[in-house]
This record gives sequence, C-alpha cells and structure tokens, in this order.
Amino acid sequence: MREVAKLKSGKIDVLIADDHPIVVEGIKLMVQGYNMQVVATANDGRDALEKILTHKPDIAILDLVMPKMSGIEITRECRKKKIATKVILLTAVLEDEYLDDAVKSGVVGYVLKNNTREELRNAIDYAMEGKIYVSPLIGSKLLANQVMLNGQSKAALLIENLSAMEKKVLALLAMSKTSREIGKELCISTKTVQNHRVRICQKLDLKGANALLSFAVQNKSALK
Repeated sequence: MREVAKLKSGKIDVLIADDHPIVVEGIKLMVQGYNMQVVATANDGRDALEKILTHKPDIAILDLVMPKMSGIEITRECRKKKIATKVILLTAVLEDEYLDDAVKSGVVGYVLKNNTREELRNAIDYAMEGKIYVSPLIGSKLLANQVMLNGQSKAALLIENLSAMEKKVLALLAMSKTSREIGKELCISTKTVQNHRVRICQKLDLKGANALLSFAVQNKSALK
C-alpha cells in the first residue's frame, strides 16, 4: 500500500470501535505506521459516537453490529451533527438490508472482516482521496441490488476495485477485441489476457460465457 498522506500536514487521526477488544488491538497494529495515529478506541456504539464527537477523527473504523448503537446508526448521527469524520464499516454479513441502510447513511468504506488487512488499507486510501471503497463481494451485491453510492454507479464502484491492467483488458473487451488482439496491444500473452479475464469475472461476480463481454459493452463509458 502506498503511504497515505493526510491533507495539508500531520497524521491521519483514526478511531476504532468493535465489541471484541482483540479485533480493536489487531486493527490498531494494522493502521499504525502508515502516517496514522489512533486517537481513541471503543467497544460499544454509544461510546464510539461520544468519542467521535469529542475527537472528530479523520477516519472512524466501526464494526457494523455493536451493542447500544450500530455502525450505521453512528454514521447517521455524525451526518446529523455535520461531523466530517469518514466512516468505514467492518462487516461479516452481506445482507441486503444492511447494505441499503449503509449506503443511505453515508458510509464511505465497506470492508469484509475476512480480508481486513489489505482491504482496510485500500479503504483508508480511498476515503482520504474522497472516494468510496467497497469490498468486491459487497460490491457485487450492490450491483445486483441496483444501488447508487453518492452519485457513483454500481459498475463504476466495481471497476474501481480492478487493477490497472484489468481495467485496460476490460476497456479493450468493450471494443469487442479478442484475447489475442488484446494481448498484442498490451504486449502480453494470450494466456495472460485469459487469466486477467478470469480474475475480472471473479471480482465482478460475473458468470456465463458472454457475461464479461456484456458487462464491458454496457459500461464502456465507465472505462474511459
């Protein structure tokens, strides 16, 4: 992960809240050393909200489900009180109702707990750049539910989670180029192109012989 730089100067202030202390300690270890400092921790939602109001951290990393208040409820309260803290939710569930509520509350990061280390760092990067980060599996759910996030289309959110090379492959697919033609244009082997296609399908949760081509063509404008 590239080092995250706080706007202007100084370290990024982070608050961590989870009802499992061992999870809090694990996340502290993850974020420290990346130009971030943990200014407060909490083990329930109400305490987390009070500390957010007190410290006004740049980032709040909150468990979706906590005693007293959920991460979504905390986010709503922050928005009501016009607190600028960017909220990243940690979740182990993919239920539609949670996703919909999270979107409406203004959460800027959705990270699955089973991939916390890598995805959390990406989410913080995105948040500080004013973008939204969605774990690929959650993003697939959002796409299926036709959800919009802060004016960004579902497809655009999923495409943001692709690597630079995967985006190039997808853009060329949108032009109806074959794997051989794509390989020649990108100076990679046809087999490498096919491997990229497989990974793209996995990240976008696409299944079927023509699903990837259909997605690429339908979302050509998001690939420019």
